[in-house]
Amino acid sequence: MAYKPCKLHKRGYIMTIGEKLLRLRTREQKTREDVAKIIGVSPQAIYKYETGIITNIPLGRIAAFSRLYNVTPSYLMGWEDYPLPLSEKEKSLILSYRAHPEIQDAVKKLLGIE
Repeated sequence: MAYKPCKLHKRGYIMTIGEKLLRLRTREQKTREDVAKIIGVSPQAIYKYETGIITNIPLGRIAAFSRLYNVTPSYLMGWEDYPLPLSEKEKSLILSYRAHPEIQDAVKKLLGIE
């Protein structure tokens, strides 16, 4: 059974790792040449990653991309939907929220969450 990433694109389809890499690069306003120098590959390799010509990206490069763009490798691979790792404070807040179901409705109302 083939693995299917879980991240949905705004237009309703599953984003590939290449689409994520392209989106992250353009968000950071970097050229392919800039990224290639940082990652240690050619600009052509960056193009091939972003367009899906190369889909089997080495793990070391996945790690380098995740450091460059400050996202988790799991996000790039499609194993999680949220690109940024949680800070220790954020983890603590989530655990506190879960531990106190009696205040969850008030917190949702305060945050404007349905």
